[in-house]
Amino acid sequence: MERQRPGPLSFNVTDPNSTVFTKHNNLRVKYKLSVDLARNLKGRTLTNSLKYLQDIINRKDCVKMTRYAKKCGRTAQANNKLINGKKYSDNRGRWPIKPAKLFISLLNTLIKQSEEKSLDPSILKLKHINVNKAPQIQGRMQRAFGRVSASNSHPCHIEIVAQKPTLTVDDLD
Repeated sequence: MERQRPGPLSFNVTDPNSTVFTKHNNLRVKYKLSVDLARNLKGRTLTNSLKYLQDIINRKDCVKMTRYAKKCGRTAQANNKLINGKKYSDNRGRWPIKPAKLFISLLNTLIKQSEEKSLDPSILKLKHINVNKAPQIQGRMQRAFGRVSASNSHPCHIEIVAQKPTLTVDDLD
């Protein structure tokens, strides 16, 4: 895992004292699965998202596939699930184990940073998760009769920002 810190983020950090972030490049997980997993994680607290990722690994909950969902199987766990406040009536879902384990390690990094800044991880919300395509890693697979086929992998760059929610006037009422 290659890590950049404190490189430029695609998110504007207004209060660095109440914000923790991590940014990793060229991660060897599938880009398309990571995009939909990130969409399901955004807006959750750190502890809630860790529990959700453990449920994905144990197949107690699934990741609702919305963007890259062609040829994706259907499951009752994905039925009428809320993602960032939107309700999707479609019931396509998967259990991406390897991206879930990677996101757990990234969230553990955020928890360590929050403890260094003396912030409570159960309060911090995932404000921004960005998944971008990394350069494709080209591989070759030998086939019968001397043929050669491509066996390419599609890694990704991931950055996560967790922020302490600010109180507004409506919250005080």
